[in-house]
Amino acid sequence: MIDVPDPIRRIWQEGASDLFLLSQVSHAFNVLPLALETNGAAPKFWFPDYFCNGPLSKLRDSGAEIAFYPVDLNLRPDWAACRAMAESGPPDVFALVHYMGSRSDIETARAFCDEIGAKLLEDATQLLRPVDEIGSLGDFVCFSPRKFFDIPDGGLLIVRHAEDARRLADMLGRVTRRTPPTLRWRVRRTKNALRNRLGLERKRVTPLRQIRLEDVRPEPQPFGEPFMSRIACKELAHAIDSGMLDEIVQKRLRYQDEVREFVGQWDDVSLLDKPSNSVACWVGLTCHDPAHAQLVLDTLRRHGFPALPWPNQLPPEIHNREVHSQAIKLRSTTLIVPHANKR
Repeated sequence: MIDVPDPIRRIWQEGASDLFLLSQVSHAFNVLPLALETNGAAPKFWFPDYFCNGPLSKLRDSGAEIAFYPVDLNLRPDWAACRAMAESGPPDVFALVHYMGSRSDIETARAFCDEIGAKLLEDATQLLRPVDEIGSLGDFVCFSPRKFFDIPDGGLLIVRHAEDARRLADMLGRVTRRTPPTLRWRVRRTKNALRNRLGLERKRVTPLRQIRLEDVRPEPQPFGEPFMSRIACKELAHAIDSGMLDEIVQKRLRYQDEVREFVGQWDDVSLLDKPSNSVACWVGLTCHDPAHAQLVLDTLRRHGFPALPWPNQLPPEIHNREVHSQAIKLRSTTLIVPHANKR
C-alpha cells in the first residue's frame, strides 16, 4: 500500500483520521461499503437526483441499493422529501454534493444524518481543496485532484473517524493493489515538454463543434484498477511542494473572470454562487430557460469556450417528472465551462 505523502495530507485530510489514494473518485463508492457495518445486507446509498449517471456504474455492479432524493433549483436537498423517504428506511450513506464550487447545506445534512443514523458523504469532487467548511463535517469526503493537476490518475477518499478508517484499511489490505497503466500519460507529457522546448504552440480549435442540450456524449471508460499509481502520487506531491497549487488557483480564478465577462452580455445568465476562495474544475452557469441555454451554449462554443450541459446524463431512475422536476429543469438550463488550457 502506498504511503500518503505529507503534502497531500496537508491539503486534503482536514484533521480526519485517514486518507485513501484511489485511481478515480468513483472507486470510492466501491470501497465505502467495506467501511460500513450492514450485517450482511446490501448497503443503501442516497444520491441527489441531479447527479451524473456515469460514476455510479461500478456501484450499481456491486449490488448496492441506490435511491435518489430531490434537490431544489438552488441545488440544495429537498429536506421535506428526504424525511419522507427516510420513513421507509434510512440509507447507510447519504451523499451531499458541493456543486461547481458552491457550498451546499452541510450543517443541515449533518443533523439529518445524525437523526436517521446515516453516514454523511461529502462529494467535493468538483472543488480543488477544502474551503469554507467544505469537507469538515462529512464522515467521508471525496476530492478529485486529477481534474486539476497534470497527473495520470488520482482520486481521494477522506475518512473522518478512526474506527471507519481502521475497518476500511483492514479490508483494503486484503485487496489486490492494482493501479492504472501510465505509459500513455508519460508519452503525452514527453511530447508536450518537447513541444514547449521547441516553442511550438498547440493548435487552437475555435470555434468548437456545436452540440444540443439533449445530446448524451460517450462516457469515458473508467479505470478498472481502483488505486492511485505511484507516479500519480509522486507527481501530485511534487506539484504541491513546487507551488503549483497557487498557480492553479490563480489560473482558474482568472478563467472564471473571463467567463463572467463574456456572459455579461446576457442579463439572465448568472454564475453559480460560491465562496470567493473556492476553486472549481469548471464554471457553472444558470440560464432562464432551455431555449436560452441552447443559445448561450452555442455562443460560448462558437467563441472557443468548451461549454457543455451538465450532467451528461441523469440517472435512469429520474423519470418521474413530478418528483424530480427540478433536476430535469436544471439539466436543461445549467451549463458548465471547463477550464480551457488553450485560452
